[in-house]
Amino acid sequence: MKMNAYMFRVVMVQRVGVVALVVALNTIVTPEYSIARQNILTGAMAVGSNYDSNVYKSDNYRKGEWKSLLAPQFTLTSKGLTDSLALTYAPNFGYNFRREDDEMVHALSLLADKGLSSRWRVKVNGDYTNSDTLRFETDQKNLNVTQNFIRADAPTQADIVRILFPELSWDPTIHLGYVVSQFQKRYDAVSASERQQVDRLLFEGSGGRQRYWTSSMAVVSEYEFAEKSLLSLGYRFASQDSKSGNLTDHVEQAPSVLIAYQFNPQWRAELGYDLTFNTYDTSDDSTANRPHLQVDFQISPRNLVFWNYTYQQIIFDGTQSDITDQSVDLGWKHSFDQRTALTAGLGTAYLSRDLSVDEREYSLDLGLSRTFEKGVLAVTGNVVTAEDDQVGGWDKSRRSWELGSNMSYALRQNLSSNGHVSYGQWRSWSLNTQNNYDQLQAGAGLSYGLNRWFTLSLDYNYSLFDTAEALLDDYTEHLVSIKLLAAKELWRW
Repeated sequence: MKMNAYMFRVVMVQRVGVVALVVALNTIVTPEYSIARQNILTGAMAVGSNYDSNVYKSDNYRKGEWKSLLAPQFTLTSKGLTDSLALTYAPNFGYNFRREDDEMVHALSLLADKGLSSRWRVKVNGDYTNSDTLRFETDQKNLNVTQNFIRADAPTQADIVRILFPELSWDPTIHLGYVVSQFQKRYDAVSASERQQVDRLLFEGSGGRQRYWTSSMAVVSEYEFAEKSLLSLGYRFASQDSKSGNLTDHVEQAPSVLIAYQFNPQWRAELGYDLTFNTYDTSDDSTANRPHLQVDFQISPRNLVFWNYTYQQIIFDGTQSDITDQSVDLGWKHSFDQRTALTAGLGTAYLSRDLSVDEREYSLDLGLSRTFEKGVLAVTGNVVTAEDDQVGGWDKSRRSWELGSNMSYALRQNLSSNGHVSYGQWRSWSLNTQNNYDQLQAGAGLSYGLNRWFTLSLDYNYSLFDTAEALLDDYTEHLVSIKLLAAKELWRW
């Protein structure tokens, strides 16, 4: 019965997506504006090669890997007096020389915008991706779950985080350090069925194909009822279908509402509510409620104070632990001048889980940005401390801090550069045992415009992972990428 219900939802989502696409195109490309329309077809082609010096992310078992890349792209944009439309087809073809096999991804995207009146706009955003890639190779040297998670491909990591960290809106650039530091603890705390799901994702089908498709469509209607004040109604649906059987098939439906009101030049508030229904073929379905409120106070032209409260409740249909996550943030934005800005924030969060211990967290974030005539420099830092509600009272759970900087600069008219460096430390405690690891990341890139159509780019990234615990390996990794891009307007009418 569960599988039949899931397939019914998949079919309904696909039909709704087609209907929404047809309605959007029919609404936007209207004959009455055909005389004033401008249509442009552009094409691009990228060829390149990538090198990874340590694909297994372990100094005990190092393997290098070369990949080639061929990525054409075609974009059709159409603009009228009150509407715009962009359709993009961007396939990606690659070849893995170490594994002597190919990879292929087909991606379609749609962006549409229609002004129904001077105050009312409708926006449509859709994506479809069909992937046939190589699945990561598991457990070459009897690695544990945390080690294999670090090495896993992006869709596998996302599926596992959904099971072990359901409260996160997963972004590896933000959450990877936290997830790795807490992975074993979360894995040990979940039920046997959830551990089996994680084991299946990490240890079955090693080195095979990862065939799956994803699709999403979002429609948002915005009505500006006063200056800097609007009412927004949205609906998003997304689905994932695994053809190779490794990933979890799922359907997501998410209606939302947001109202923003500018009381006066100083005070502004936003109140929103998101409701998300998730249906999975191999795990418990869930319903998430997310009301949120933000209040901004413009103290002076150069100083803004904001307060944000978010409440998230996720209820599962089966045996998986329901969770409630509440967070409060207080921030300050200060502009020293038109080019220099400072951002500071204090945050606290409380995570309540039915079948596990509760957790409370405190955080401090700082950011400084400076715009130059030919570039931008940004420095960020954050400190996080958390405690678990253990028997006998609250006890320390984890500590972390990160400091990072990134910069982009135009060296010449046709030569631009970028660079970044970050360092972080994570400490976690479990059963009176302390686990530590540090990570250093640095990189730089150059982009050179050969002429009006061709651009050559070179990027280098370095990672150092240092740990004192047995669950993880120390490793260093070098990533090198070189790419030649050709782009040209093909047709305008």
